[in-house]
Amino acid sequence: MPRCRKAGALLAVLAAASASAGEREWVLARSPGFVVVSDAGEKEARQVAHQFQQVRGLFAQILQARVDPGRPVIIYAVRDEAGLRELLPRSWDTKGGSRPAGIFIAGRDKHLVALRLDTSEAYPYHVIYHEYTHLLTRLNVRWLPVWLDEGLAEFYATADVDEEEVRWGRVSPGHVLYLRSRSTIELEALMSADRASTAYTHADRTPSFYAQSAILTHYLMVGAEKRRGQVRKFLKLLADGVGEPEARTQAFGDLLNLQSELDAYVRRSMFSGLKSPARIDPQAIQSTRLLPHQADVLRGDFLVRTGSRKEARPLLESALRVDRELSSTYESLGVLEENEGRDQAALARYAEAIRLTPTNYVALLRAGSLSDPSAPADKDAARREQQLRAAIAANGAFAPAQAALARLLGGRPERADEAIGFARKACALDPAATSHRIVLWNVLREAGRAEEAAREEQDLLSLGQRDRSALAQITTELEAQDRTEDAESLLRKARAASPASAAVAILLSSFLARHDRAPESVTLLRETLKADPQSLVLMNSLAYALCGAPGQAGEALALIDKVVKKEPRNPYYLDTRGWALFHLKRLEEAEAVLRAAAEGSNSATIKGHLADVLRERGKGQEAFGLYEQALAQSGLDDRERKDLEKKRDALQVSASSSSVPASSAPPPSPKP
Repeated sequence: MPRCRKAGALLAVLAAASASAGEREWVLARSPGFVVVSDAGEKEARQVAHQFQQVRGLFAQILQARVDPGRPVIIYAVRDEAGLRELLPRSWDTKGGSRPAGIFIAGRDKHLVALRLDTSEAYPYHVIYHEYTHLLTRLNVRWLPVWLDEGLAEFYATADVDEEEVRWGRVSPGHVLYLRSRSTIELEALMSADRASTAYTHADRTPSFYAQSAILTHYLMVGAEKRRGQVRKFLKLLADGVGEPEARTQAFGDLLNLQSELDAYVRRSMFSGLKSPARIDPQAIQSTRLLPHQADVLRGDFLVRTGSRKEARPLLESALRVDRELSSTYESLGVLEENEGRDQAALARYAEAIRLTPTNYVALLRAGSLSDPSAPADKDAARREQQLRAAIAANGAFAPAQAALARLLGGRPERADEAIGFARKACALDPAATSHRIVLWNVLREAGRAEEAAREEQDLLSLGQRDRSALAQITTELEAQDRTEDAESLLRKARAASPASAAVAILLSSFLARHDRAPESVTLLRETLKADPQSLVLMNSLAYALCGAPGQAGEALALIDKVVKKEPRNPYYLDTRGWALFHLKRLEEAEAVLRAAAEGSNSATIKGHLADVLRERGKGQEAFGLYEQALAQSGLDDRERKDLEKKRDALQVSASSSSVPASSAPPPSPKP
């Protein structure tokens, strides 16, 4: 579900942008699963913690599910729209932009929630509970098809909590009314959709997808006695390696029969729900008042992690002037420096955070994940290992640290068993993280445990054919191993299994372009777009591919303009538009558009494109800095890295000169 709308967020960090933190009293409330930061008073902060804790308990005690993500869930619960605007400034920057009531952001080392409390809706935390359900689902299930993932999230998103009981599994009246008045998606198409499908992404069809997924899941879970247990059977079949279409048939039978039952179900006048007693005493939640600079640090940390770096830095630096002994200030400044490509400065900030709080596992993970090129390689590796081990000692459930240490130790024969152990632990803690599975696969290969590595590889290849996100990561890894034929084979198998999938088509077209087969890439995208002409992601990918084709930049611009008209704030769509303008030599316009794109994303590709434009406009020093920042980003493949290094090295930048010779840019690869 779009990560925008409602959430209970008490932002203890929003005190300097409009009304200063000193003019508001901030409270921090702690429960076993949450930290709540609020400017609405102690009672409200404790109530938010209580409500979220009850939903957590619902999963733990009723469903017997894992509920500890191994990293903090911080809820910024602000009292009104002004407070939320301070946390999410870009949502109010553009006239006509979205005005969320809340947002949930899952992160590598922290999960963040922001919400306003001055609402009167029937389900005030609907969007946040929805996204929190996604988080908990991924702790317990490796993969779900999109319809069931969203349907289960809606099933629990209607939770209503008071001091006596928790009520959930209710049907949203809005979903029922929507489906009664509009034609529905065929179940085969609904159940086959992925996250790039028009049924899921297009503004005119998304409401139907969510409504139908919600009602279908409710019907299977509690609406029909004869259907009870079918969702569990479906999940077991998937876990056992049965293909998704066959698993659907075995679990649910004839979909036409299920569709008829669902049509009748929507016409019911009443729907069943579930309830259980409240399981935590609200008085058990601890709370404390925050000093203004402490609130500023929390607010600044939220802004850093949500891309508002310009607004974050003054808050954090102001807080540092007031109190130089707060570990979290240095941690947040380290994240800020790292996000801006200054790894040396980030390492210095993290070191100070660790000195002040040796158990700060977030700072330990981030420092242990960064190399220091100024230090001897062996000493730097020892430093990183010590910090990652310290992060695990401070928080044994912190999966990212386990995976990072496994990756660091991999390739050393004498440390093979340790590396494999840490990788297996990461996979157990975070089963839906394909990146951890890839780490395990690699350390098994490096240890010479061919049979185990082959089993892990086969498991990943099977997953890649049904999980589009996993497919992207797995093919990237195969290419890194110089197994391009295997990567293409996997992509074509996924394409054959899901010929209508926009996500698979984009991945395959990007692969073709990277391997100098651009005409095939463009043809594939044109064919897929012809079958799904409303897909914005396909239009964007085709426009991007056309930018580098001789004489096609004009068509690219016309195409991407249609996309940007629909989503004017999407940084990746803006990047494509700027790239088309660049190829049309409309450099001033290209710079403006790409600056807007870079404001909304930390993407190395966007930084590189903006640097290309600045280079052509004679702004060599700024271009050089952006190339450096792009090269500091993780996830670059060898081709991207070499291209950026070549452009950076070609710039002869000095303090006395900012002009550089122009040079032509290579054709780009299509991107999702």
